[in-house]
Amino acid sequence: MNTANVSGEMKMQINPNQLVDAAEQILALGLLMTAAHFGGKMSRKIGVGEIVGQIFGGILVGPQLTSMIGISTSLYEKAFGTFHFFTFLFLSLIAFSLGEELHFKKFALVGRKAMGICFVQGLATWVIISAVFRLMGFSTINSLIIGSIGIATAPATIFVLMNKLTIEGKFRELLANIVVLADVAEIFLFAVLIQIAQSNGTQSVPGTANGSWLGPLIIQMSTAIAMGFALFVALKLIIRFKELPAEDPLGTREMKVRNESGLEFISLIFQEHPQVSTDLMIVILALLSISVGISFLYNLPFLLVALIGGIGISNFHSHILFKSLQIDPITRVMNLIFFGLIGASVDLGGFNLDSLKYILAYVVARTISKIVGTWLGARFWVKDPKIISCLPRMLLPQGGVALVEVSYLAMILGAEGQKIFSILLPAIVIFEIGGIIVSENTLKKWKAWTVGEKEALEGDMTLDEPLQLSDLIDVSRIRLDLKVSDKEVLFRLLAKTFAIKGDMVYTDGLFNEVMEREKLLSTAIGFGVALPHCRYGEALSPQIALATIPAGMDFGAHDGYPVKIAIMLVSPEEPPESHLKALALVSRLLMKPDNRNLILELNDPLVLHEKLVNMDLMI
Repeated sequence: MNTANVSGEMKMQINPNQLVDAAEQILALGLLMTAAHFGGKMSRKIGVGEIVGQIFGGILVGPQLTSMIGISTSLYEKAFGTFHFFTFLFLSLIAFSLGEELHFKKFALVGRKAMGICFVQGLATWVIISAVFRLMGFSTINSLIIGSIGIATAPATIFVLMNKLTIEGKFRELLANIVVLADVAEIFLFAVLIQIAQSNGTQSVPGTANGSWLGPLIIQMSTAIAMGFALFVALKLIIRFKELPAEDPLGTREMKVRNESGLEFISLIFQEHPQVSTDLMIVILALLSISVGISFLYNLPFLLVALIGGIGISNFHSHILFKSLQIDPITRVMNLIFFGLIGASVDLGGFNLDSLKYILAYVVARTISKIVGTWLGARFWVKDPKIISCLPRMLLPQGGVALVEVSYLAMILGAEGQKIFSILLPAIVIFEIGGIIVSENTLKKWKAWTVGEKEALEGDMTLDEPLQLSDLIDVSRIRLDLKVSDKEVLFRLLAKTFAIKGDMVYTDGLFNEVMEREKLLSTAIGFGVALPHCRYGEALSPQIALATIPAGMDFGAHDGYPVKIAIMLVSPEEPPESHLKALALVSRLLMKPDNRNLILELNDPLVLHEKLVNMDLMI
């Protein structure tokens, strides 16, 4: 026997070039994670969210910038190219996770309001953005794809802001439902449009004469749905409920596995219990990766495959699977790498004055369509004027889903995809930063308008600490026997009194704040009394101005009585409790008929001021 030809040893053939490639990949990944991590920390510190910093970190170490300054190599650029698979996996993971929100019972509880508003704003956004880019020379299908991306919001950002400001109640519930529904609908629409574009083979208008694209599209979509169902079945078969001992110090479960044989042994091995764990995350990621890989091989819409699998798990299995995908250390690393890769993919050479006009067009078109569309939907489906005022500005932030999709376009649509990427990436960053600022200010305004206001106006609020009326009123801010019939004239007159003693510098800002609050809902509380009020940045402490209008004026009061006493309250923005206490005190004062009659009877500001100060003892 010739042992020279027998391969008794396992040998690994390593090409020296492969070692160089591996070294470049490890270096690129290390630099990417370092830059993205510290960029995220920096941007989080300045209050714009860590995603923006992670993207800019990726730009700093990406092959585009490093090649421009002459320190990049072809191998370094190639190393980043090997990471692109991560984008597809990350996007499919998002689509799968969104399936959790499409539980049939949960969807039914969302109600017509959220679905109606979501539909109106989504349709308006899609139509307006698509029309703008079609007029600017983009193909129909590319314009529709850009329009669909505009629908996507930033649920994570919105939830963080609402938690930060402790926003609760019907507004939180409505807003949360809308942003999640918008992303689910957008992913489905995006998947269909991408499939149409790929079915055409070019990014041109789908053939409408003979509908040649429709047949293959239906087959592909149907196959994707079947693939998604198969993903669900595979997860359900492997991840099954079973009895587990609370404690197993002797390792009896492992001994049982070793003692089983045949099919029972295999069954125990290929079985996971649905509990939050890294084991569960590994199984989900593994089967999801297999599904996505097969989808790519057969040109199927992989986003739909992942979404259908998620819907199946949400409705017919356990939500614990979704919680296993949210294990913090692992998801943070995945987010870090992904958003860093987006920054590293930026083609800095593609930014020019021509692309600037497209960026501006997207920002303007999306801002207008989101605000107008949401306002129209809210006007039809919601009657609360405060919600109608605030909701349109809450859908401006854009982040995760949209960023994933533009990165995906850059890889599958060639030069056209790269052009769309170079336009939408900076636009989305603008919305990520600007949207957070607008949304946070809107939530602060909502909180100032609503939290405790109803109880305070009705005089039902408990005053934990004594509050003296003498601390609020000054004789210089009392105006008696006014002959006015217009709210704006009255408000401007009272607003100016706050500047007489230097309490604050009068500007139209104070008047505008009071008017904005009044437009939401009349501040008339009945009995011929109105309490226009606001929180104002220049105010140092709660202050009031008082006016009497003997002839009365229409304030839209719920009891129909004309207003004869108007007290304007202006408080600092922080702390909010000071404003509510002052509001409750003044409201409680004016609830007493004797106090109202006394105010109307007197025509000397000095005498009235003295009486008001002495009323502290009667409250």
